[in-house]
Amino acid sequence: MKKEAFSLALTLWIVAIMSLASALYLSYAKSIVLKSKQLNTKLKLIFEAESIVEIIKFYGSTGEFNRRTLSNTLLGTYLPSFPKVLYLDSKKMKWKNSEIILQDSAGLINLEDIDSVVNYIVEQDLKLKDKKDIIKSSVKDWLDRNNFSTLNGAEDSFYSKYMYKARSEGYISSVDELFLIRGLDNLNNSEKERIKSSLVLSFLEKRNAITMSKDILKSTYNLSQTDVTLLDNTRVNPLRFMSLFNSMHKENYDIERDGFASSKIVKAKIISSEGNISKKIEFLIDFSIYNQKAFAILNYKD
Repeated sequence: MKKEAFSLALTLWIVAIMSLASALYLSYAKSIVLKSKQLNTKLKLIFEAESIVEIIKFYGSTGEFNRRTLSNTLLGTYLPSFPKVLYLDSKKMKWKNSEIILQDSAGLINLEDIDSVVNYIVEQDLKLKDKKDIIKSSVKDWLDRNNFSTLNGAEDSFYSKYMYKARSEGYISSVDELFLIRGLDNLNNSEKERIKSSLVLSFLEKRNAITMSKDILKSTYNLSQTDVTLLDNTRVNPLRFMSLFNSMHKENYDIERDGFASSKIVKAKIISSEGNISKKIEFLIDFSIYNQKAFAILNYKD
């Protein structure tokens, strides 16, 4: 009887161990399958996002630029589902698993236009309004070629705690460099990204008002919120937008610089996603045929 009881207990222990081992194996196998699916999804999204980059390169080099849009019918035979018109004012467009956002760089704020950059930044962030004088003076000191700090400004002595110096070379080399300057050096990542999305470093000084966001229109041309709303409501009708825009009093309007023509330098963002897996690519591409960088990607980030 004792032998039978011992045999039964031993058998039950063996069954329990085997069941546990089976459960662990199944759990491991399930994890491997899940990771394989996730990897497959990630690879698919990478392929899709990078394919859209190539599509946009073809689209812009063979398509037609208008004031607010880029159109191309040549893809119809091979990619009938791809949009035949792409918007250049940051309007979100969907294709397959991807979101496509294109922005004419002339509808952004050129980093070389420092006054417009500072005005936009302080208007977008209420906590920076009180620092407007500090930011303006510090930007001026960052650019000038001496080491004499202006009132409210900052020179090398201020930045020594950060282990770097003011550039003092008359220019800012990148959007990220802005956040090294006094007054802008303590922003969090979300604040930085919001500002960066509206800025561009471009050799062109031309502006395209019809592709500007409401916030950029307001700060660039010193418009009232009412005027901006009126303009935004007429954006779908370019001629109406242009007529209304030209009828408004604009302190910062320059007839040589401001207008409604596309620069053909496009800032693009591709976000391909499925579930909680995503792939993002951002790039700046020049479709102009009037310079040596024609059809070249000027900046690429993934």
